[in-house]
Amino acid sequence: MDSLERLRRRHWSKLHPGHGAPVEAPLERIDALLAHRRAREAAILAALAAGPADAASLASVIYHDTNPALLPAAARNVLAHLIDLTQRKAVIPLGNLEKNLRLFKVLKENSRRSEKNCKKPLDARSRHC
Repeated sequence: MDSLERLRRRHWSKLHPGHGAPVEAPLERIDALLAHRRAREAAILAALAAGPADAASLASVIYHDTNPALLPAAARNVLAHLIDLTQRKAVIPLGNLEKNLRLFKVLKENSRRSEKNCKKPLDARSRHC
C-alpha cells in the first residue's frame, strides 16, 4: 500500500501497468485500489478477531465465493497483508515466520513490543518475540 500512496502523491496523466490497458484516469484507479486493499485488510482483521488463523484458512473465509482452484493465490495475497500488518504491529505471528508457520492473531490496540511483555528475550533479528 505504501507504493500506491507514493504513486498517489505524483501527478500522472496516464499509467502503463505491467499488464492490461493503459490507465487513463490514474488517480481514480489508485484510489480504487487503495479502497479495495483497505477493505481486504479490514476483512482479514475481522476474521482474525474470531481467533488465530493462518493465511490459507483466512483466504477460505474471506474469498468464500472464489473458485477453489484460485484459493492458493488468494492465500498468498492474504499472507502479504499479514506481513504488512505484522510490520505495522496490528497482528503478530505465533512463532517464527517460517515456510510452514503462518498463524497470526490480532494485537490489542496500542500494544507495544517490549522485553516486559515477551515470554522470552527479544530476538534482535526479528520484529517479534
